[in-house]
Amino acid sequence: MVVPPPVVETVTREIGNTLEVDWSVGVVNKQLFNPKKNRWESRGDRIATGATRSRTIRQLRSEFGGWDGRSVWNLETNDITAIDATAANFYLAYTEMKGFERVFGSSRDDLEDVLEKLLRRRIVGIVYRPQMLRLASVLFDIEGEEANLLALVRSILRHVPAANALVGRTRKRSVVMAKVPVEEVRYYLTEFPREVEHVLHVRTARLVSFRSYQNTLLQRLHRSDGTWEDDITALLEQRHSQRHLRAPAGIEDIR
Repeated sequence: MVVPPPVVETVTREIGNTLEVDWSVGVVNKQLFNPKKNRWESRGDRIATGATRSRTIRQLRSEFGGWDGRSVWNLETNDITAIDATAANFYLAYTEMKGFERVFGSSRDDLEDVLEKLLRRRIVGIVYRPQMLRLASVLFDIEGEEANLLALVRSILRHVPAANALVGRTRKRSVVMAKVPVEEVRYYLTEFPREVEHVLHVRTARLVSFRSYQNTLLQRLHRSDGTWEDDITALLEQRHSQRHLRAPAGIEDIR
């Protein structure tokens, strides 16, 4: 979820077991598609080896991009409109559709200009996603020392067809959602955690469903006076009304 900084402490205290994200990135490794065999491949042995190495967050930011952790840019209304329009999935065919401005709240040229500005400032990043068939989603929940943890995150990002990584602010925990070939799922669920357990604690799970509600997210959170919505009363009331927490839908076989 996305919340303003002033309420982060309240959310983490009330909900518990949350991960305050310091750095995140998404990648697609098109070079891992083997055209001769007409299939995607991953390199599990290289990923496991990566856990024994050392990396810093600065090295990951340099290699994969993302926010530099220092400069902050106050978004304007047209920035927010552009980000909301393209945050989830934006197909190039959309630029040829009638009624573009009515649907996206901006003209094609204005949207392109704003996105180019945001890209230069490293506020947003663009990932082109091909159609990825015969792949399954696997969740990696990683805990351990910072240097080894970041090295393993890097290895996953480099050696699976596609992945999204979230690194916690303390850098002692990370969550990575990866796309791997279906025939390799069992390896990642059973063997992989044991191969790295001497260095890191890794739990893996098969993701069978994932939903990310980003529709007009920033526009809903951005107030007319330029500040961000910080009322989380409804969230906390929902939390308190639940006597028992159930595992998130779509997660199974956590090891």
